[in-house]
Amino acid sequence: MNELFRLDERVAIVTGGAGHIGLAFGEALSEQGARVVVVDRQRLACEERAHVLETKSGVKALALPEDLSDSAAPGRVVAATLAAFGRIDVIVNNAAFTGASGLPGYAVPFPEQSLEAWEASRVRSSSSRPRTRNSPPDGGASSTSDRSTASSART
Repeated sequence: MNELFRLDERVAIVTGGAGHIGLAFGEALSEQGARVVVVDRQRLACEERAHVLETKSGVKALALPEDLSDSAAPGRVVAATLAAFGRIDVIVNNAAFTGASGLPGYAVPFPEQSLEAWEASRVRSSSSRPRTRNSPPDGGASSTSDRSTASSART
């Protein structure tokens, strides 16, 4: 059964990779043979996690310290990953704002969150998301409306 889940020679990007959940994702992926790109805004923690993954699993891990609240960061992550490994097979989007993020109005009860915090935590528009060769040109926006239109036509 373990052979069914092997990820040898695959490349996985784990955002929020320096945190506890990110490390668990990274360990699971690297134990199955994936090369792991650890993305986190905390440089030292990012580098330490990548080192832990390499040491434990024997596969290559790359530390990419990036602040994903910067709209250009996802493009840099994709470019650096492709430069290092030549491919991207898995993306684990585990990055999140926390009380330590320093974003005013975020680590408060939901009704008290600021508009700035809400906007910063939203998924960025399709124009800032990295595209893969299988991504539709509009980032998938039309496929969602096509499904909802088709669904309402059947009812």
